[in-house]
Formats: sequence, C-alpha cells, structure tokens
Amino acid sequence: MAIAILHQIKQTGQNLKHPAKSSLNQQEELEEVQTALDCLLELGLRNDEKSAKNKGYWKFTLTLKH
Repeated sequence: MAIAILHQIKQTGQNLKHPAKSSLNQQEELEEVQTALDCLLELGLRNDEKSAKNKGYWKFTLTLKH
C-alpha cells in the first residue's frame, strides 16, 4: 500500500522530505508513508475495510471529523 501511495505522490511532482535531511531514499519514503497511515488510524481517521474478494489490495476509508 505504501508503494502505491508513494507512486501517487511522485506522479504529482511532489516528494517526501524529512526536515533533518535534504532527501530520502525509497525505503525511508515508504517508512514515512506508513507512519502517516498509522497516525491516521490512531487518530480514528482511517477505517480499514476487510474484503476477501480483493486479496492483494488494502482498502480503507478516511473519515474527516468536523
């Protein structure tokens, strides 16, 4: 999942940058994406959807609270 999100970020011409580093390698970028996804789950903003039909895919929804 993190690879797909990283790919989408790069398609927009953006990249992930750590404040202490000028650039990240792909493994570090994937770790940053995974950390962001984990934080969304902890905040209750990400809900994982389980589906036996879509093996190999990770489905989730984001819930914006206002």
